[in-house]
Amino acid sequence: MRTVTRIATGISILGLGCGADQSEEIARLRNTVAELQVMTGPPPRSLDALYPPAADAPVLLQEMFALGGALSGIAVDLSENDIEQVDAQFEKFKAMYAATARMVPEWEEDYPMEPVERLGEVLQTGDQEQAMAAIGAVGEVCHDCHVMNMAKVHEELGFSDLKRDLESSFVGIEVDLEQRQVENARTQFEAFTGRVELLKGTCAWCHETEPKYFVDASVEGMLEQLGSVLAGASPNLEVAAKLRLGIGTESCFRCHLVHGPAALAKERWATWGNDNRK
Repeated sequence: MRTVTRIATGISILGLGCGADQSEEIARLRNTVAELQVMTGPPPRSLDALYPPAADAPVLLQEMFALGGALSGIAVDLSENDIEQVDAQFEKFKAMYAATARMVPEWEEDYPMEPVERLGEVLQTGDQEQAMAAIGAVGEVCHDCHVMNMAKVHEELGFSDLKRDLESSFVGIEVDLEQRQVENARTQFEAFTGRVELLKGTCAWCHETEPKYFVDASVEGMLEQLGSVLAGASPNLEVAAKLRLGIGTESCFRCHLVHGPAALAKERWATWGNDNRK
């Protein structure tokens, strides 16, 4: 009788184990299906009001650029030990983050406030290493949403350490000029142009012909003009802003439109494939 009882108990335990495993597998598969539906499905209807022809400009896209710039601005001020400006930059980013979250109700839950609040707390400690890690955590929130949705609305692509550093120095020029820190802006410009030269080399990994877009002579010309403006004793902020806009539009943005969706789709599918091989 004891033997029968033990066998029955063992079967029950195994049954519970199998049931738990099945439930876990079903939950994982449902989550995968939900992610694929988001990736392949149409963008939210509320986006219609934020892009032409309903709007005069791509409103959400512009807000996303500004939001990314505000976050990078925090890192720029930290790297320059400009602590006085860090708090102001954080409050600017936090307000923009909350406002952007409300623009597309279907995506509002993809803007958790906890990582942002955590960043604010870490910034108060003055620990630069932890602060940079907290900025990275907020950046991961942005990246995760971009991976799922960016291909449908052609937004910005995060590429590698080089691309992140490139964007940081590009934003740094604007941030420092707004803060009337001309010397810092010149330093950021030198870093940016150096990284552009490195970026040009990456094009040759795939393209065998001379580049005609994104890093060609027209973009180099705008870079030279921006360098000349910054070299002046009192840089013209309006002219510098127009040149930055030209570089951002003709080089960064157009390159992202071409290469961003494919790169993100490849990354996501590779991750999905690895997850399902486990």
